[in-house]
Amino acid sequence: MPRISLFQQSLWLDLIAGLSAFGMAFCATQPPEVRNER
Repeated sequence: MPRISLFQQSLWLDLIAGLSAFGMAFCATQPPEVRNER
């Protein structure tokens, strides 16, 4: 049982890390005009 919970926890951490990295990369590639509008 502990092995399954650890596996799910690592999956969640990977998912959160991937989403945050994707968001940072997406914001970095946005042009300044779009960034200033928000």
